Amino acid sequence: MRGTARGERAREREAEVTAFGEWSAGHSFAPSDPGTPPEAVDDRAHALDAYDAASRALHRRKQVRSAAATGPLSTTRAQAGGPGGT
Repeated sequence: MRGTARGERAREREAEVTAFGEWSAGHSFAPSDPGTPPEAVDDRAHALDAYDAASRALHRRKQVRSAAATGPLSTTRAQAGGPGGT
């Protein structure tokens, strides 16, 4: 996969995770309401865990990209005229 396509897919993933987070924050789910099935509570917990894991993965990816852009590799790329170089 080329760099541009990879970057586009990463932006799509970030948008999907953000959209789920916004939807979830606005969703009125009250696990303590009488009659809430335990399965619904479990499903909600699983969804929130998955959202948290996806958010952490996106954050780590941004950290790696930032480190790569400012680390020793960026100097090498700049000298070689490669991606991120001039």
